[in-house]
Amino acid sequence: MPATVEAALAAPLDTETVLAACDALSRALRDPGHRVQERLGPHLPAGTDAERQELLAELAEFLA
Repeated sequence: MPATVEAALAAPLDTETVLAACDALSRALRDPGHRVQERLGPHLPAGTDAERQELLAELAEFLA
């Protein structure tokens, strides 16, 4: 299995695939109910909900 993962990571990615992934992540970061936000929660810095949403909005804007 490690060799398979290594080979997959070594393969070049199509530009359109990367752009589509960035767009999808940007949309997920803008949606407070999306499971991506739920999974990111424990990894975000401590702060108010508003501060955390602002950080996610900044990340979403960067990826857009």
